[in-house]
Amino acid sequence: MPAKAAQQGPGCTAEEAVHIQLDSLRQEDVALVNQHWTYSSAGSLGLVQQMIASYPSSCIRLPAAT
Repeated sequence: MPAKAAQQGPGCTAEEAVHIQLDSLRQEDVALVNQHWTYSSAGSLGLVQQMIASYPSSCIRLPAAT
């Protein structure tokens, strides 16, 4: 079966779709994850940091804007 071409997603150009990367969350992602986490609170930043360091995770990374 032939490989599928990258599909364009919402808010993503066809060129960007080709460069999407599946990655793990990193410590530099802690603040962003905490900001968008439903259960975020005044003390949750440390919890999110510990969870990223201790558990498997995944995220989709788009190419950096130029």
